[in-house]
Amino acid sequence: MKSPQTDVLLVSVDGKPLGASGCRKAVRAHCERIGIKPHEGKPVVPHRLRHSFGSLNIEPLGIGLSLVEIKEQLRHSSIQMTYNVYIARNPLHRRNGYERRMEKIKGQSADPVVVPQPVVRIGVRPCCDDPGVLIDEGEAIRRTKALGLSYRSLRVHAMKAGMAEKRDRGYAYSAAFVDDLVANHFTRAEAMDLLKMPSSTFHEWTKTEDIVFVQIGQVSLFKKDVIVGRWQSRRGGVPG
Repeated sequence: MKSPQTDVLLVSVDGKPLGASGCRKAVRAHCERIGIKPHEGKPVVPHRLRHSFGSLNIEPLGIGLSLVEIKEQLRHSSIQMTYNVYIARNPLHRRNGYERRMEKIKGQSADPVVVPQPVVRIGVRPCCDDPGVLIDEGEAIRRTKALGLSYRSLRVHAMKAGMAEKRDRGYAYSAAFVDDLVANHFTRAEAMDLLKMPSSTFHEWTKTEDIVFVQIGQVSLFKKDVIVGRWQSRRGGVPG
């Protein structure tokens, strides 16, 4: 209407490029008009649209973009930044992932199935001759996100265990190794929730029972069949 002499997409009422202040005011006015409020009461600013896009569209939410795709869309300098904001601190991921895993765990606890764990040999690369069983780091992070592992601690652990290797475009992981972590292990919080134990009691019980766990960074992982089996033998019933 103002015949703007610019190819800028958003312009002000006088036809000039819309400035940062005008953009903030427009977004705030529209949000107030239709009743949109940001998460945790934070102020309405256009930058929140970036967080909404990343939080809602990263797998397995929304349209399901991978961690790498979200990083590229938002032009982050590192995948660690993307992981920290949209996986580790994503409230939807934490809530949905925890609820799904606990439903699955409680459904399986009555008749636990013991799945053999792959032999882990330090310094050996058991998967490198067969690219079909390798997955890239982004996929490994996606599969293990419910466990709350950071990409760095997962990488260090997998490399030491001989279940990952460095490649030209990043790291590749044994799919069987990654899936075994997710399918056959509890986090400490999940185990305590299933057994209805406070932290101090759980710590004492695992110490008394000499239950071995895997420490990956700051996360302790316990074998599901061991935890459920020991508890059933002690109580003579099903946890929960």
